[in-house]
Amino acid sequence: MFSVSSPHGFHIGFENGFSLSVQFGGGNYGSNYDEDVLPKTKEPFRKAEKAEIAVLKNGNLYDWEHGDTVEGHVSTQNVAKILFYISNLSEDFNQKLDWNKMLSSMIFQVEELILKEI
Repeated sequence: MFSVSSPHGFHIGFENGFSLSVQFGGGNYGSNYDEDVLPKTKEPFRKAEKAEIAVLKNGNLYDWEHGDTVEGHVSTQNVAKILFYISNLSEDFNQKLDWNKMLSSMIFQVEELILKEI
């Protein structure tokens, strides 16, 4: 499921109950952190190089290994990796999320998928 959290970002949810919140407005830990919360420009879309993300399970914020519920200054490449990762978690997954393990296991999973296609 897709949802917009205007004017700050969006959420993408999966059938396993996990969703990813991607926020890049003023005050979010990303490229636009120092901007006003409500943009003063008339541009229809806000842009950012880096965003703040949060993983949710059944609508509740999920904890990261470092003790927070958000990860800041995340690139578009890593947002894509996290989306792939959480979309493949089992519904009963209940461990804390570890950024480094997540990204390293992503590389392994993608390599496996590529090898299956060859």
